[in-house]
Amino acid sequence: MTDPVNFGMPTIVIGGFNQLGGNSGWPLLTVPNQTWQFVDNVSYTFGTHTLRFGGEFRHGVTDNLRNRRGKGRVRFLGDGAFKGSTPLEDFLAGDPTRGDIFVGSSNRHVTINSFGAFAQDDWRVSPRLTLNFGVRYDLNGVIKEKNNLLGNFDPQVGLQQVGVNIDRPYERDNNNFAPRFGVVWDPWGKGKTVIRAGGGGVYEIPILALFLGQNGVNNATTPGLNVIPTGAAGSNIKGSIVGAATTQDGLKLKWTVAGPIFNVQANCDPSNGGSPCDILGVERKMRTPYVANWNLNIQQALTSTTSLQVAYVGSRGVKLYGIRDINQFDPNGGQRPFDSKFPFLGYINFIGNIYTADYHGLQTTLTQRAWKGLSYVLGYTWSHAIDFASLQRAAQPQNSLRPDLERASSDLDIRHRFTLALTYDLPGVKSPLRLLEDWQINSIVTLQGGQPYSAIDFENDSSGTGEFSDRWNLIGDPKSIPNFSTTGPIPFGRVLRQPDAASFGTAGRNIFRAPGFHNWDFSLVKTFKANERVGVQFRAEFFNVLNHPNFANPSILFNNDLGFPDTFGLVTATPDVAGANPVIGTGGPRNIQFGLKVRF
Repeated sequence: MTDPVNFGMPTIVIGGFNQLGGNSGWPLLTVPNQTWQFVDNVSYTFGTHTLRFGGEFRHGVTDNLRNRRGKGRVRFLGDGAFKGSTPLEDFLAGDPTRGDIFVGSSNRHVTINSFGAFAQDDWRVSPRLTLNFGVRYDLNGVIKEKNNLLGNFDPQVGLQQVGVNIDRPYERDNNNFAPRFGVVWDPWGKGKTVIRAGGGGVYEIPILALFLGQNGVNNATTPGLNVIPTGAAGSNIKGSIVGAATTQDGLKLKWTVAGPIFNVQANCDPSNGGSPCDILGVERKMRTPYVANWNLNIQQALTSTTSLQVAYVGSRGVKLYGIRDINQFDPNGGQRPFDSKFPFLGYINFIGNIYTADYHGLQTTLTQRAWKGLSYVLGYTWSHAIDFASLQRAAQPQNSLRPDLERASSDLDIRHRFTLALTYDLPGVKSPLRLLEDWQINSIVTLQGGQPYSAIDFENDSSGTGEFSDRWNLIGDPKSIPNFSTTGPIPFGRVLRQPDAASFGTAGRNIFRAPGFHNWDFSLVKTFKANERVGVQFRAEFFNVLNHPNFANPSILFNNDLGFPDTFGLVTATPDVAGANPVIGTGGPRNIQFGLKVRF
């Protein structure tokens, strides 16, 4: 090692034991991250029209470094010292299975700009009818690096570097016009019934992490466009980006005191003992994703303080970003599509506009404004969210040649959700020191169904593609067995069966459902008033009053992994802990807290 940022103990993995050394994703530095934003809006009213127009400018900056496996990673997985040897025996004998190390530097100073402008008119046609027309234009710039240290991959010509044979990683999309329309109508003119409808589009502002972050889970080490190995052996150009993670067979490693352990000259060069390097690429003519949304709702006054609203809400995401491996290994042909043309490349995770997403929801809301001290909002939603991938860095498609087969209920799909938020000022009784006056109770109840999760085999590579995102064959109804357990694995063998070699499973995404969420929070408040300007408030707050156990989905890459049958479907964490956000009221056990507030 010569770069101090990579100094330190490498990651040493001995199968079945806790690893030695640090996280193989280190070193990781992403500071400072800054977004500078300038916004200005103007409103002008004349006659029955209210015009609004304005715009915003954003400048995003990050100083990003992620030399994934920069300290090196060496794995001992067995069968190295002799046939049938254990990982520990291999370690003691000094016979590693394989090793990975990052060569070069991923440090990049990256910026991206975006601009937006809008104009709209609220036209009060009559006291009973108001129309809204508007349009917004968004222009997202292209990601830039201070020293042009960004690249890309073109399937026709190979690796490319900004400032060498391209002037930008991808082309800018200039056609982002989003119209909006809305109508509010009082059909009877009495102010008790209101019908609203509207629709419009919203364009996405891409995040820098999409182009720089670790994408995919197919064992690829593809940090982003900041690490394109244009300087690798066999590359079609000799640019200045040499950062890449190279994998070497254990036989090529020098696991001795003399060292060096890795032959860094073998970077991306299979003919010199290295393995092909994995990269991330993007479509040159990538379009900006957008979401079209629409709604229709009717609000009816039931009393002077109570109203009921019933609404249909829908949306459709179009041209959404998706990532797939366009160099997926063909087990039948025994090679990757680009092996003959670009033998120094392995996984080519490619970003394109390949996905859509849909949402449909029936939302009902009963609102009680303050009436004799009582007010509440009661809501119920039935909805269905459907997509192909639910996260920016979602798992690879099972088959990158057929990403259309990933369509299923979204990871975030919640079919039923009921909420009740209530406040009641208790009637007061004249008493010394007003002890029986100024009491208030508050209550929030949340009941919702579970979110879906997938059953994926990250261990066995049944398809032979090397993606390690395989699903199994569906042989039964997932609803016929418990979809989760708090004590042990679920009997998924009655529903799923491992497919034959070199074939893909028939099960879809997200066929299982995790536990729902049921929570009741309650508070009791007493206010002591010294005078009209000063008061003291005592609060007793109870979170998860019934101490109901709430559990998060089976954890990704472990309890939803078919390769670990002894733990599959086992839920082990509350939602707050699983989300690395252990805040009271977000799914943990009962908590009681007391507070004293001085108000003046």
